[in-house]
Amino acid sequence: MKYLIDVNVPDGLAVFQQENMYLVKNLDPKWSDRAIWHYAIEHELIIVTKDADFFHWSMATKQPPKVIHLKIGNMRLQAFTDWIDKNWQAIETLIISRSQAPAWECLSSSSA
Repeated sequence: MKYLIDVNVPDGLAVFQQENMYLVKNLDPKWSDRAIWHYAIEHELIIVTKDADFFHWSMATKQPPKVIHLKIGNMRLQAFTDWIDKNWQAIETLIISRSQAPAWECLSSSSA
């Protein structure tokens, strides 16, 4: 699986430095949401974002790209890092097990 990490997601984490991770920040940080959407479609990437718009578009169109909506609110960087480190494997497992779903919402325990 390949991922496109939106600019609103802290991208300095080790998990986002892997070969299968593409950072909007490194491609073009000024892209509109639609430009990000189309790039993800063209390159078959799953968008990882905190922006609900992508989730809603994915649910409305039921077309690629797939979206992981991190509904975690504002967190300190260390809390976000801890949350991602703890949950990323489970998120990927969810994607594999529900591969037909257009989008997933991931909630932190503090926002649930």
